[in-house]
Amino acid sequence: MLSRTTWSLALVLALALGATRAEAATPVELHGPLSTKGAALVDSSGQPVILRGMSLFWSGWAGQFYNRRAIHWLAHDWKTSIIRAAVGVEGGGNYLDSANNGDLANLRRVDSVIQTAIDLGIYVIVDWHDHNAPDHQAKAIEFFQRMARKWGAYPNVLWEIYNEPHGDIAANAAQGTPGEDAWTWPQVKAYSEAVIDSIRAIDPDNVILVGTPNWSQDVDVASKSPILDRTNLAYVLHFYAGTHGLLLRKKAETAMSKGLAIFISEWGTTTADGGGGEDQEVYWSESVEWLNWADQKGISWCNWSIVAKEEASAALMPGASAKGWWPDTMISNSGWYVRDRLIEQETAWSVVAPVEESLLRDTAVVPGIVQAENFVAQSGIQTESGSDFDWSDDVGWIENGDWAEYLVRVPQAGSWYLRARVASNRAGGQLVVLADGVVLDTLEVEGTGGWQSWVSVHSGNPVPLPQGLVKLRLEFVGGTGSLYNLNWIAFSDTPDAVAPRTRSTELRLHRTVRGLEFDRVWDRVQVRDLRGGQVARAERCSSLDLPAASSRSILVLEAWDESGAHRRILPVRP
Repeated sequence: MLSRTTWSLALVLALALGATRAEAATPVELHGPLSTKGAALVDSSGQPVILRGMSLFWSGWAGQFYNRRAIHWLAHDWKTSIIRAAVGVEGGGNYLDSANNGDLANLRRVDSVIQTAIDLGIYVIVDWHDHNAPDHQAKAIEFFQRMARKWGAYPNVLWEIYNEPHGDIAANAAQGTPGEDAWTWPQVKAYSEAVIDSIRAIDPDNVILVGTPNWSQDVDVASKSPILDRTNLAYVLHFYAGTHGLLLRKKAETAMSKGLAIFISEWGTTTADGGGGEDQEVYWSESVEWLNWADQKGISWCNWSIVAKEEASAALMPGASAKGWWPDTMISNSGWYVRDRLIEQETAWSVVAPVEESLLRDTAVVPGIVQAENFVAQSGIQTESGSDFDWSDDVGWIENGDWAEYLVRVPQAGSWYLRARVASNRAGGQLVVLADGVVLDTLEVEGTGGWQSWVSVHSGNPVPLPQGLVKLRLEFVGGTGSLYNLNWIAFSDTPDAVAPRTRSTELRLHRTVRGLEFDRVWDRVQVRDLRGGQVARAERCSSLDLPAASSRSILVLEAWDESGAHRRILPVRP
């Protein structure tokens, strides 16, 4: 099934041409659907499996990292076989922040992460990142049923239904906050059973991670009265190496001895406050002891967290890009240790290498495409991982009065035809395009039936641009709430080039007995294996024969049209 098609400078095309492969398999291809058997997490063949990866930070407070490029870089360069999307629940900007459309914003962020994980073939934890989940049970059920309907058929997904039931919280007179009693296991268990049943009504078998009392530490308490008559459950254990040690490991061993599977969905190299207080030490030896123990016990883990802030547990330094390709100077001490550990241990699989970020940046030259996410200034908008045919990020959360500015180089003055790539699950609006303060054109955007249902719009009117560096400004106009998403705008010197593109005119690929068949003639097509070796090559072709030996391998396809542009699609299966 063809997932989607894309085009962009120097992109490659990843093709899955067989159900299995002996080398360079992705984690999901290697292990398939997961389940629990006794105290073990096992793969589709019933063999124990250990997944290791990273947790993202609270989605409402670090949503910029919930994008395709960051996740792809973590899978490729950090060797994360699993990524955890921590869907923040309470607090400004998080899921329950109705005043700021927190549910919609965070749904779109986690959808971006899940789609990327599926495309790459890694696993993803969808985490209800809450300390008071029983107070929000109806919202949790609504959230997980929505997620299960959309993603429950994919073996990549694990559901974490309660991040950390908080322990006893002492009153703080200085801050004027009262004390709170800990959530008990009977309370957590009742909540968990209700949410598990709501998921199982839609998704019967993906693994569900169950939070445990006292900040997900008292797994031994849960083991005394485990959840019964529900399958494929694992119980959550959280630790911070500077605070927790042998006593907590003994709790886990007690639970495992009673047949409970354990999953460390969050751990830190620091003290339990994340290293944001006075103690900002990274506890190396204690982290080593913990991870060696986890390896011996066959326990999977995710490290907290991918974020750039003044906190010792943060894997990145303040100022680090949200789009991956992090240089050494932007990785924290904690990040260095965890990345090295991942690279050392996660050797049995690989994902297709991402395209260098500099090649994905628009050249900002007319004629050409200006990617919406490459603004130099903006107000009100956010970027997200898109699912249009170019596999690039898009700009969303666009409301009336928002704007974005870009720098565009025009080699020669002239008139150009303008089009925009848009999607809207509502009524749409208008896109006003200005150059150096002068209105060039106004494009009408109508509803397309979905936030990722993309169409091209244009007025057909030529617009003048002067020679030199031009400040391009996009102003977004419409009614209330979100108007539409924008993927890119394009300038062309011919009106034919701005005719609306539809799915029927995009690159499509079909598997045949002998190889591949395309929907059109391509100037040049080249197929390589993941090590760069050439498998097949042809010019001016609409089909391509492949060697029989390639039928069980992952291949990379590069296709050039008359303008020399590469095209890319996501993994497809025969």
